[in-house]
Amino acid sequence: MFLKLTDKSNIAHLNHTLSDFAWDGYRLADYIENNILQSMKLNKYFNTEWPVTRMIDGKKEYVYPAETFAMLLKELYRKD
Repeated sequence: MFLKLTDKSNIAHLNHTLSDFAWDGYRLADYIENNILQSMKLNKYFNTEWPVTRMIDGKKEYVYPAETFAMLLKELYRKD
């Protein structure tokens, strides 16, 4: 199931990220092996090496999506 993205900040961030890789073909080429885009490697890069902004307690902070996801999973499955 897919939901339509309506958050303009998220859309702008995704567009910026895609244009960075599209305009710098050498960066994208790092993730192509045998003429196949290695999307899992690219996804890992974005989630662990590409910080995104997030409002935390009214302040803009930079976070890595993988770290935030791990924290949310731990909170969800934490046994009290």
